[in-house]
Amino acid sequence: MIAVIAGATGLVGTYLAKRLINDKKFTKVICVGRRASGLKDNKVQDIILGDLSELKNAAHLLKGDYYFCTLGTTLKSAGSKENFKKIDYQAIVDFAQIAKMHEAKCFSVVSATGAKKTSTIFYNKVKGETEEVLKELNLSRLLIFRPALLIGDRKEFRFAESVAIKMSKVISVFLPSKATKKFATQAKELANVMYELGSLDQEGTFIINAQDI
Repeated sequence: MIAVIAGATGLVGTYLAKRLINDKKFTKVICVGRRASGLKDNKVQDIILGDLSELKNAAHLLKGDYYFCTLGTTLKSAGSKENFKKIDYQAIVDFAQIAKMHEAKCFSVVSATGAKKTSTIFYNKVKGETEEVLKELNLSRLLIFRPALLIGDRKEFRFAESVAIKMSKVISVFLPSKATKKFATQAKELANVMYELGSLDQEGTFIINAQDI
């Protein structure tokens, strides 16, 4: 079987790609993105695009069985709302349409807690709009993961993340793990849950909230 992952160089995608590589049932792991995955394994095939808007042009190279989308940015990194939507909406939808075209057994995607198309918060609104379009594609199996604030070993410093880490440590002393998970999500744990659920074959649309990651 073949796994196709978009966003393999990101915080969650890096962990996820390694899990897929180590799974013997996958004979190939196709990593598509704007730069090489950096993963040294015979199973890995890198498809490098100049821009994510080129995804549809590469559709014939992205034929697989299980698709995993960990694409995502921030308004600060994107530089504008328009650029943010190019990644967190359009690129994700394009990737899902490719999965649909190739009759994927499953499409797994990272969304966010608070995703709602009617939200007055731009970030949550875009995430919600993306979710709605994905549902309309009627994929055989769609998994939407809604993590809380993602934390992990990033190269760049993020103030909100540093605060979340400190607060989650304090909260974990007084509250059960499910309550803590509503506040912050470990990237490695998200990758593990995506791997475990994303390679199953049960049909339908499923939303996995932060407390279950």
